[in-house]
Amino acid sequence: MDQKMRLYLFVGGCVSLALLVGYIYRYVSIKEKKAEAQLKQEYQAAIAAGDRTRALELGRKYYSKLRGGVLSIYDEQAIANDLSTIK
Repeated sequence: MDQKMRLYLFVGGCVSLALLVGYIYRYVSIKEKKAEAQLKQEYQAAIAAGDRTRALELGRKYYSKLRGGVLSIYDEQAIANDLSTIK
């Protein structure tokens, strides 16, 4: 193999690797967004059903998912505000 052919193979391999990494990142990102949407839907359904215990649990899971696993005091306040709408 001459040097030019090696360079083409190397560049082609790098481009292929970059495309693969991009595809995996996009797939994971889409999967995360779907999980967030599912949690939000379940949280809102629990609030609509008047189930405080379930709404509290799902609210914490939902906000935790949004914040990378860490709830803030503002998230707890938002959940408390949502729970106060339940009669």
